[in-house]
Amino acid sequence: MNLDKFDIADVTSALEKGLICAKELVDLQLNKIKQEQEDLNCYVILDTKQAQVAATLSDQRRKDNKSLSALDGIPIAVKDNLNVHNLPTRNGSKFTHPINGDADVIRVLRDSGAIIIGKLNMDECAIGGTTNNPHYGPTFNPWKTGFVPGGSSGGASSAVAGGLAWAAIGTDTLGSIRLPAAYCGVVGLKATRDLISMNGIVPLSPSLDHVGPLCRSVRDARTFLHILAGSNIQFSSKEKREAILSQSRFGILESALGPSSDIAVTNAFEHAVEDLRRLGAYVTKVSLPDHDLNELRRSAFLFIEAESSKVLSKWVINHPDSYSKNLKSLLEYGRQISDKQLLKTKDKIAGAKIDIINLFKDIDFLITPTAPQTAFSFSDPVPINQAEFTALANIGGVPAISLPCGISPSGLPLSFQLMARPYGECGLLNAAESLEGIWGRLSLQKS
Repeated sequence: MNLDKFDIADVTSALEKGLICAKELVDLQLNKIKQEQEDLNCYVILDTKQAQVAATLSDQRRKDNKSLSALDGIPIAVKDNLNVHNLPTRNGSKFTHPINGDADVIRVLRDSGAIIIGKLNMDECAIGGTTNNPHYGPTFNPWKTGFVPGGSSGGASSAVAGGLAWAAIGTDTLGSIRLPAAYCGVVGLKATRDLISMNGIVPLSPSLDHVGPLCRSVRDARTFLHILAGSNIQFSSKEKREAILSQSRFGILESALGPSSDIAVTNAFEHAVEDLRRLGAYVTKVSLPDHDLNELRRSAFLFIEAESSKVLSKWVINHPDSYSKNLKSLLEYGRQISDKQLLKTKDKIAGAKIDIINLFKDIDFLITPTAPQTAFSFSDPVPINQAEFTALANIGGVPAISLPCGISPSGLPLSFQLMARPYGECGLLNAAESLEGIWGRLSLQKS
């Protein structure tokens, strides 16, 4: 049974119809990992025995008509900064963090019957945008040899795009779910600040950290949000979803259309906007006149450096051999940020948060490309502007989703980002699913 083009909803249907069982599904996934892991380097550890036991239990529940959720029996993978009680948490370093059971999101996923198959590679301590890890090596983009998968959740995006995971859980501080999703042609969702618990996840910047899924489809992202956020989110009927585009107001952020974006990205975004207008959506231009995107991103990263130096230093100081020289230098820089400079940065971010949220008084969705560029080669300089569009949602604490909107002339995925007002996940997913219905899901084409 060829499941390469299936999403979780498809697989769940196959499980319910008896076309496949969870044990077979886990075995298929493990075989795929065995075939591709050496080339992609997505995983840092697998939990083969536990996954097979969990699959057997899931098959028995289904036989007894007691399946727990739409994720029951589905093998998924998680970024290595989430605590999983039977696996080490190293946060992209060589230091094994002391843990006390599962992170809240892992506990909820287990309660839903999902099978945790392993943990994924990431940038060291979640600081970076390439997943070129100094301890575990680089993870590669399955779309193009030698290209980055994005970061810091690059192991997650590569695994989902390459068929080594049905879905994955990552974290996002300035775009670390949505950027890898964009570069690898999958869907990445960051929910409203504090909607999904961060308890049991190694922090980077507690003021900006978020956790969420990377999936093959928007409907799978909806399933994860429903399970992870529970009763905090109300979902609309299918009839209401289908009318979402013609009944909504979309705001194009003017500063996201400058010359710093690749021409392929700009063209794809303009075509996406044409699709919105053709379907009856109201589209207008909006701005953040008091905020330059480059300066705002830099301020947010300075804030991350300051916060990360506080939350990570205790481990780095006590276990210096477990961390790279670059990471230690970055944390040292964060410790030297003056109180005056930090206060000024906090004020700037707080002001930007208010202004971002205020945009949604006049629009329902803020739209941008997910990144100013497509995936780039490991041999190229890292673009300093890659998080300029994604950072807005972290600063504002608003929900955001990235989804594929085509393939560039160079054969790499292109991506579209939508943001909504706080707790606007229902409408956000409705709009994204409608657009996905027009653009389709991307099917991996290796080069």
